Amino acid sequence: MNLSKVTERNVWIFLFGLCLFPFFSAPIALFVGIALSFLGIKPNFFNSSKVTTLLLQASVVLMGFGMNLGVVLQTSQTGFGVTAISVVTTVVVGVALGYMLKVDGKTAMLISCGTAICGGSAIAAVSPVIRAKEGQISFALVVVFVLNALALFLFPVIGRALGLSQET
Repeated sequence: MNLSKVTERNVWIFLFGLCLFPFFSAPIALFVGIALSFLGIKPNFFNSSKVTTLLLQASVVLMGFGMNLGVVLQTSQTGFGVTAISVVTTVVVGVALGYMLKVDGKTAMLISCGTAICGGSAIAAVSPVIRAKEGQISFALVVVFVLNALALFLFPVIGRALGLSQET
């Protein structure tokens, strides 16, 4: 891509801005990101690992602002046990599968936590605690985001096939 730095930056800012509009849904944003990646087009005017970390941390904080505290407290009272068992089971099974498949222990832990809890934000929270290296973090993020991408496309199809509503 032979664009000047300013033009390239403006293209990326424009694409980012499009993501803020309701017509630019998550599947469309994901498809555009995958297409750009396959074409080898990536932003070169900033350190993407630092920006990714910052965006993940900001996303977790901003997501919290959108939650109704009363609903969260009520839901946590009724679903705490199920959630705790689900998270512990997922992490234990994930780490065991990682061991059986000879995956690095820290990478297996990151993937398991990302799968069990909240995707990239869990990986961002756990990685400094276990002193994960950048390569381990990147690999875990890719695995969890690929699984999330598959779910983004498959779950609506499965839900419709089972006759489930959007809320269900």
